[in-house]
Amino acid sequence: MRDIGETVTPPAVEGRATIEVRPAAASTTGYVILDDGTPIGWVRSAAIGFDGFASAAAASQAAARATPELLAWYRTRWLGEPIPWLEPVEEDRRVECDGEVVGRLVHPDDASLPAAEGFAFEMRLPTGLWIGTCEALCQRLVHAMRADLERADVRRRDARGGQCVPSAG
Repeated sequence: MRDIGETVTPPAVEGRATIEVRPAAASTTGYVILDDGTPIGWVRSAAIGFDGFASAAAASQAAARATPELLAWYRTRWLGEPIPWLEPVEEDRRVECDGEVVGRLVHPDDASLPAAEGFAFEMRLPTGLWIGTCEALCQRLVHAMRADLERADVRRRDARGGQCVPSAG
C-alpha cells in the first residue's frame, strides 16, 4: 500500500506530459501539481486548480478546455455528474459544466489563494481522492489544455528572468 504523501509519476504517454502531484511545502495547503518540475497548479480542499495565465480570458479559455474532460472523468470514474461549487461565485468568474457552476476563476488579487501566480481557475472534486487518482485526472486535464499551459509556462519563465519570450499569436 502506498503512503498518501508518496509521489506517483505515471508513465509518459506520447503527446502527454508526465505530471506529478506532490505535497505542498506547507502541509495544510494540500498538493502542488508539477509539469516537468514546474508548478502549474494545486489540489486542495476538494478542488483542483491551475494558475499562471496572463488574463482572466486566458484562464477562462483553459477552464473551458478542461471542463469537458472533467465531465467525462466524472461520468466514467464516478458514474455521475460534476459536484457543484459550494460557495457563491460571481457571474463573471464562474466555471460551468452542463449549466452547473463547478468552479471559479481566480484573479491575482484573490486572498483565498495566496500562492496562485497570475490568473487561475479551480474546479470542485470529490473529497478523499487518492493521490494516484488525482494524478490521472491531472494528466487528462493537462492534455486537454496543453497549449494554454505552454503559454502560461512561457509567461512564468519570462517573469522569473528566464530566456523564454512569449511567441506572437
